[in-house]
Amino acid sequence: MRLARASEHAVAGRLLEAEALLALPGKQPDTWDEIDLLARIRVRQGKFTEAMQLWKQSLAFPGHDEVVAARVESLNTYAIWQLEKRRKMWLALAIAWAVIIASTLGWLVVRLIVHLIR
Repeated sequence: MRLARASEHAVAGRLLEAEALLALPGKQPDTWDEIDLLARIRVRQGKFTEAMQLWKQSLAFPGHDEVVAARVESLNTYAIWQLEKRRKMWLALAIAWAVIIASTLGWLVVRLIVHLIR
């Protein structure tokens, strides 16, 4: 029942509510499905390290090794993609700032030359 409600919250984007059902104070999730859902919630929150730790913890439940390996591989790919996306964003921002600064300096130089000519 708790897992089903947490899943509903997670699917609806209500991650904090889902997390509250799974990670009760002083109590860790006690089934593979609960740990897996909590790890996937952590991924959606951008908490990749915590997701990895939860999936490592989930290996204590036999029969899920291949699923955990696939999830970890998927997370690695996603994390690399996110880093590359952020790198490109920062590069674009740096180029924009360089253009603004160069334009401003050019304008100031022109104004200075006009002022000196007069």
